[in-house]
Amino acid sequence: MHTGQVVWFNDSKGFGLIETENGQTVFVHYTSIQSSSIQNSIQFSNATNTKEFRSLSPGQKVEFDLYEDEAKGYLARNVVSC
Repeated sequence: MHTGQVVWFNDSKGFGLIETENGQTVFVHYTSIQSSSIQNSIQFSNATNTKEFRSLSPGQKVEFDLYEDEAKGYLARNVVSC
């Protein structure tokens, strides 16, 4: 498990960047955020489906699993708030 701080997160696009403690930049997608630990979770629903919106705030400290994708670089998964 790695720790870092959210640099920025675009709510409308659902992705952002985390900086690890050693200065490495890591991509994070909203699907990698574990909603039970994030305070900014909001539930959206309509007649046909329910969709959960997960977000991070700049400066927020997080823990995550780090994966390396040959094409995309470093990716954060299983992101939880510290």
